[in-house]
Amino acid sequence: MWTERFTERKSGRLEPIGDGLLAFVPNPLPPQLDWTDELVARLGDAREALARLEEASGGLGADLVSGLTSAFSGREAVLSSRIEGTVASVGEVLLFREDAAAREQRSARREVWNHWRALRDGLKRMDQPGAPPLSKRLLQELHATLLSGVRGRDRTPGEFRKLQNHIGAPGSTIDEASFVPPPPPEMISALNELELYLHTPSPLHTLVRAALVHYQFEAIHPFSDGNGRIGRLLIPLLLHNDRVLTRPLLYLSAYFERTREEYCRRLFEVSSEGRWLEWLVYFLKGVAGQARDALRRCQRLIELLDRYKETVEKPGRSALAVKLVEHLFEEPYLTIGEAAGALEIGFASATRLVMQLVGAGVLMEVTGQRRNRIFGAEEIVRLIEAELPEE
Repeated sequence: MWTERFTERKSGRLEPIGDGLLAFVPNPLPPQLDWTDELVARLGDAREALARLEEASGGLGADLVSGLTSAFSGREAVLSSRIEGTVASVGEVLLFREDAAAREQRSARREVWNHWRALRDGLKRMDQPGAPPLSKRLLQELHATLLSGVRGRDRTPGEFRKLQNHIGAPGSTIDEASFVPPPPPEMISALNELELYLHTPSPLHTLVRAALVHYQFEAIHPFSDGNGRIGRLLIPLLLHNDRVLTRPLLYLSAYFERTREEYCRRLFEVSSEGRWLEWLVYFLKGVAGQARDALRRCQRLIELLDRYKETVEKPGRSALAVKLVEHLFEEPYLTIGEAAGALEIGFASATRLVMQLVGAGVLMEVTGQRRNRIFGAEEIVRLIEAELPEE
């Protein structure tokens, strides 16, 4: 580990693990924070951007909110996985869900799809009446989903590690590592303290708590694999759990992926030099930027929905065409059988509606097959994936 970079201001202690090696054990949360003018301003900016997103999404119908939530969580799964070196597009992952043959293959699509499932499962848990708060048990369940049927499935899915791990370049040994998390006994103690912090009322705003919790989880690194993705899942789950954002439309992996070098450096400097202020400023800057991005993306998707409705709302056409268009914003790829199920109509009627949307340019057949055809709203997918310029 880069022990020479750890100063007296480090946010934990260095623990011997044998053979002259050291591991880092983080101090319990919360740290003593220096509320500078810059930090106060960043928090205010982030809160304002979130409030605007919350207000705008509050005026949307439940079905559209569900569709946007699905779209945004899918994009988050893609970008969070990309940080770990797993590359797939939103369209590929959406299509993966529909393609039975692809689901039998171990691939990047399956890894991202698992991430998406874990995020959606976690959000659903937060919405259940009397749902328990964030806990170690929930993290284990999400981890089991994340590693189901993919590489890493032999790395004890759903179980906290029992061996020492380390962070470094691919193939590096522990003595070459840039960072060594706590050994297993101290890791369990640190996890217990983190869970206690999550369950204890705090005067800190949830955005600040989310930044602290994300760092702490990454420093503890409790799983043998998948820690980065689970750590990033914690952010939207905590925001949604505390109802800071009742509609889960804010995700930070796009920001972390775009500023990956700074992201890793800020996390390390909290451990090595206690630079909480710099980490919080960086984190809150990302919240504000991604909240504004989410708002613009919502607006563009709503404009696209309105345009599609105008296209299909013509005399002599079934009102079910509009319902199918709305459904596409939640499920951009579907089969005719799925369209029939969503609209509760017969297969023949669903075929006519799907082909009507194909003729209108809303849908296109994407498999090139005569049987088991899948139809996709490619324009919706492109808008979900697009890099929007900052305004």
